Amino acid sequence: MEEIAQVYSRSLFEVAKEHGKLDRIRDELGAFTDALAENRELSVFFFSPYFSTQEKEDGLRRTVVDADPTLTNFLQVLIENHRLPVIHRIRRQFDVLWDHENKRLPVEVAVLLGDLEQGARIDLCDLLHLYLAAPSCCPSAAKSSSPSASCTSRC
Repeated sequence: MEEIAQVYSRSLFEVAKEHGKLDRIRDELGAFTDALAENRELSVFFFSPYFSTQEKEDGLRRTVVDADPTLTNFLQVLIENHRLPVIHRIRRQFDVLWDHENKRLPVEVAVLLGDLEQGARIDLCDLLHLYLAAPSCCPSAAKSSSPSASCTSRC
């Protein structure tokens, strides 16, 4: 399955790159896969062999609105070829290609906060968030108004 995901993700990536739509396709692919992950009924519908290709294509037209035609055509091909169940792997592979194209490397920042006083923790977290643009990279920082609360999660 991993090889299938690589082939499909590379194809989508190349088409998106050729048309200057890498960021938009990445965002929309992410939104679609997130919706599948969050909605069990939706994932059962699209992944189940019980529903026909035509039913799935109709469901796609009803659920994916205002998406780039490149992505909707890609999703239709996956449905026609009964490959939609590998969509999460395709997304992961697409993200790897996108990161490489944008010269991004995964980074994990770890700070031992146990010996610091509370005030120092807040200052250190504020400094880290300033440099790391924490609201965009660290979901707990965006949800919390307390800088110290966001220190417990990894950015």
